[in-house]
Amino acid sequence: MPNPLRVEEAAARLQGLLGAEPVGQQGPLAAALHSFAEFARIDFSVPEGPDVDGCLFEYGVNSLTGQPLFVVNLTRQFETLDSSGEHESHTQVSCEVRYQVTGELEALGDCEEWWFRGSEGEDFSSWWQSLPLDSLIGTLGDRAPVAVAVASDIV
Repeated sequence: MPNPLRVEEAAARLQGLLGAEPVGQQGPLAAALHSFAEFARIDFSVPEGPDVDGCLFEYGVNSLTGQPLFVVNLTRQFETLDSSGEHESHTQVSCEVRYQVTGELEALGDCEEWWFRGSEGEDFSSWWQSLPLDSLIGTLGDRAPVAVAVASDIV
């Protein structure tokens, strides 16, 4: 494996992928999904062990920004260990694609799916292919999101 990147570089790397030239004629959601899939394949320096590097795919209506929005959240989570090698915390880098709520989007319900690198079971590509990406893109089409935001709690 090539030298893994430092976790502190994760947010900038995701932001760079999102800002890269779009592939083909993708809508905003398809472009964000493509960028996140590329981001998830980057090797970061994390501790050895299960559940230390994971990806979350979720969508649904929430009001975390103060108003109800339909949010597609793509998160990569890294475990942080303390000086004695014990779990200290998790840090996350997320991309959210936010839309005005409509009846059609409410009808999608919600979804939350985790995948962890190194865990038994399917590899990232198989997990990613199992997600309802096509139906989500089909429903959202080329709608303009309210926002596409990258957030990180990595210092």
